[in-house]
Amino acid sequence: MPSCKTLLTVDNNAMAAYFDRRGREGSCWGNLVVHSLCYLTVFCLVAPTRVQATQVLTQHYNNSRTGANLEEVLLAPANINATGFGKLFSETVDGYIYAEPLYVPNLTIQGTNHNVVFVCTENNSVYAFDADRGGSALWHVNLGTAPTSTQLNCGDVTPQCGITGTPVIDIANSTLYLDAKIISGSTYSHQLHALDLTTGSDKFGGPMPISATLGGITFNPQYQHQRPGLLLLNGVLYLAFGSHCDHNTYHGWLLGYNETNLHQVAVFDTTPNGSQGAIWSCGMGPAADSAGNIYVMSGNGTFDANTGGSDYAQSFLKFSTSNGLSLVDWFAPWNAVTLSSGDQDVGSGGPVLLPGTHLLVGMDKSGTLFLVDQNHLGHFANGSSDTNIVQEFTANPQTDTIGQSPVYWNGPTNQFLFLGCGNGQTKAFLFTGTNVRTSPLATGSYTQADKTGGISLSAFGATNGILWVTDNNSGGTLRAFDAANMPLELWDSQKNAARDALGAYVKFCSPTVADGKVFAVSTSALAVYGLFSLPSFTVSSTTPSLMVNAGGAPASYTINVAVSNGFANSVALSLAGLPAGVNGSFQPSSLLGSGTSALTIVASAAAQQGTYPLIINGNAGSLTNSTTVGLVVGGPPGPTISTVLLSGANLVLAGTNGPAGSPYSVLASPDPSLPVADWTTVATGAFDTNGNFAVTNALDPGFPQRFFLLQVP
Repeated sequence: MPSCKTLLTVDNNAMAAYFDRRGREGSCWGNLVVHSLCYLTVFCLVAPTRVQATQVLTQHYNNSRTGANLEEVLLAPANINATGFGKLFSETVDGYIYAEPLYVPNLTIQGTNHNVVFVCTENNSVYAFDADRGGSALWHVNLGTAPTSTQLNCGDVTPQCGITGTPVIDIANSTLYLDAKIISGSTYSHQLHALDLTTGSDKFGGPMPISATLGGITFNPQYQHQRPGLLLLNGVLYLAFGSHCDHNTYHGWLLGYNETNLHQVAVFDTTPNGSQGAIWSCGMGPAADSAGNIYVMSGNGTFDANTGGSDYAQSFLKFSTSNGLSLVDWFAPWNAVTLSSGDQDVGSGGPVLLPGTHLLVGMDKSGTLFLVDQNHLGHFANGSSDTNIVQEFTANPQTDTIGQSPVYWNGPTNQFLFLGCGNGQTKAFLFTGTNVRTSPLATGSYTQADKTGGISLSAFGATNGILWVTDNNSGGTLRAFDAANMPLELWDSQKNAARDALGAYVKFCSPTVADGKVFAVSTSALAVYGLFSLPSFTVSSTTPSLMVNAGGAPASYTINVAVSNGFANSVALSLAGLPAGVNGSFQPSSLLGSGTSALTIVASAAAQQGTYPLIINGNAGSLTNSTTVGLVVGGPPGPTISTVLLSGANLVLAGTNGPAGSPYSVLASPDPSLPVADWTTVATGAFDTNGNFAVTNALDPGFPQRFFLLQVP
């Protein structure tokens, strides 16, 4: 409910002083109050608001594929424990989930506003669930029959293989894009769908069957597997393809489609004169930089680019998108052919673009980490090492799959790269800005399976980092680590398994974190984790209203921030609604934890007089709480009784801000309710050249109290 406060607007042509004198046991004492003659204005304050708006629209949060959500304001290491954090609910679905859940807040479906999590299954189903309350799906569509692993003769994804790559969402046109693999009789197809976020209905004439021909090579929908997340870049959807269990003949395809009509606009084949060269990347999507370049990594297959050929298996590839897809740079390790013969895919993982640098990082199946210059990938160096790139070293020996690693975070004191690889422990490495320290900063105590789980990070900028990891221990476990203090484990889903158990883990699928929730998947369900009591903060003002004069002295509000339920992030204060000529500043401008800030208001001589509502916002990432106070801007300061002193039997009054040389009168009355015409003039004079005055008035013993009024003609 709104709350009403009173504002005061002052008549600056008069100032009153009240003096109360009463004798007590032969002595006397004075109690003096100085106040303004005023009238009242009533103004209603608006109630505080609370907004959350984190969106997760693509695989690993962004097109750099850093794996970090830096807008998480509710979850912090201080409140992740077995008492206050755990599973809130779960949603059963009709198939395995390999695509990462995506999240859209404040979405209106059937007339009701929801925070929505989108889930896709290998049974070719898409679900929209309420992310806060669970229950029946807001909508659910099935896009067709998915082939079984038996039909594909491949147990890599079981028991069906329908939607595997993480979709991408364009919030501007309210559309979710995905690839679904379909079988009808003995005919296989891949179909590009554009689904309405609010209904699940196909848009733009979809679905669009996916096909491609380049030279003498034709896309084979039976053998091609759409594993990586989709990329949306400058109005074009990019889909990358690998294989099912290396069954030939397949190629590494990168295809582009216009997002509004689903027409194909770009085609690239990694091995046009050979075979294989899959782009699969453990599900990581192609990366893209701000200039519109795309980066991918390819797997085993034909490589002859070092001898002038056009086959780029086992390579880092950079594409310009200014005119379709143009390969503009590449890098392949010196031992690419040897790696290929041993099934050691360079493209087991995907590239991660490191923010604030021109570097990218990627890992191959042998556990080698490559640090590469985006502006000069390096091509190929004959010899026994890759002297043509920035750095390489073995980061995870005896691995088999890289998973969706590494994850990058610029923390409070260090830049981190976190790895969650197969046959290894979770590791943290230090990135200096130019290279990676080869010895890990920290190593976790739990070993991942050969096919690793997933890894992602939540933080509020450079603070409150939490590394979220799924692994196969106990059949499937979700873990939370203090990212800045690895390997400190804060919580895991087995500490209270009866309440929090994840279920059977799924390989290569990272948890999605948004707005205080962690969305983790198992073989047949979405598990939603969160805090049992929601952390928050409020913003209020001890001073509901005040007045400043144009060109006069500053005035200050006392602003209070109160945190609750373990809210652990800094709250930045801001101000809206100031009229022209009025400035405001907070000291301090942000608060960590509960505290107060002084908001000082200064009005210039040119400030417009009037009554104004000011909105005081407290911002912590996507969370905003606010309160409203009143401000009255009065005219230039008028004559003021500023000092009242008792000197023996006399009362000394002094004042300021009078018009220099102008006359004044001081009137007195024992009763302020009397008409001013009935007050007695007790002194007259003129303001000095500085606008000051002073008078001495003998106190009348017959009056226990007296009011004084300063008048200027």
